[in-house]
Amino acid sequence: MMTHLQDPQVQKYLSTLKKQLQILPRSERDDVIREFESHVYEQEQIGRIPADILSRLGNPESYARSYLEQYSDRLRNQGSLPEHARFMFRQAIWPALVVSVLLVAFMQANALFIWWDLIVKGEAPLWFVSQMM
Repeated sequence: MMTHLQDPQVQKYLSTLKKQLQILPRSERDDVIREFESHVYEQEQIGRIPADILSRLGNPESYARSYLEQYSDRLRNQGSLPEHARFMFRQAIWPALVVSVLLVAFMQANALFIWWDLIVKGEAPLWFVSQMM
């Protein structure tokens, strides 16, 4: 017999919920997922169908948002927001910074190559050549 947790609608909801909760630490995320599964199981026991269960929960984004807000509030109250900020820095800001630095370095190298080519051909502006001497 197939349980509601194996239902394709419930699996899709669960997949979306997991994506929404990725920012949470694994233990927090696992707690939310277990709570969701427990709720579905309890509702199954009283005879509700998956579509009814999911409609009562709302969309997975809003369901996840309540847990994300609770986690954020708890971090603020405990004063561990800097730890979370370090996590975000490692996950998002650091890679973006590396890509930006590489892009700027590439643009500077390209500009230097173009100016050097103009100097060798003798087509560089006079103000540029005079600054190099």
